[in-house]
Amino acid sequence: MKQFIQAALLVAAVILTTGLNAQTKPAFLKYELNGKLINLSGDDDLGSYFTQEGDDVDVRKHTEYHFYTDILNPSEFILSITLNTAPKTKPVVGRMPYTGLILPIDGNLPSAYVSIDRHLNKDDMMFYGSTLLNEGHFEITKVEGNWIEGTFDLVITNDYDETDQLTITNGTFRLKIGNEMN
Repeated sequence: MKQFIQAALLVAAVILTTGLNAQTKPAFLKYELNGKLINLSGDDDLGSYFTQEGDDVDVRKHTEYHFYTDILNPSEFILSITLNTAPKTKPVVGRMPYTGLILPIDGNLPSAYVSIDRHLNKDDMMFYGSTLLNEGHFEITKVEGNWIEGTFDLVITNDYDETDQLTITNGTFRLKIGNEMN
């Protein structure tokens, strides 16, 4: 009986320690953009929320998880990630295809949308976004509580000029799922 209690306490300690470690490791988003390393970390640089979508007749019902960088102090490039899942479900481990900004009624679930806003100066911006035709990968490798981790890469195209592309490689992330926004 004594050995059983010790084993149970050991298992409880491992579970508790794992849960605490998951909550104390900071959020981060790292990737190379056209060969230049972008490295963001912590709550000051990264935010998130989720919404329930699909009330429109042309949009499939789904949950959107939005992960974004600090837009109050923009760098030249601001990357955002939106994960689409079945209604009221969290992201799960696995690969997912890229999609466009709007998830059509026959769109893939789960799927990922990646966008970049390029700030040329205070008045000029360029917009880049993934599409259904994007090659590359987006994969969630770990889900623990309200945290997700994974990898991604793709060639992302300017929304208004298909010949203007940015190459994203070696993307890794650890992001916290935020609260629901109504």
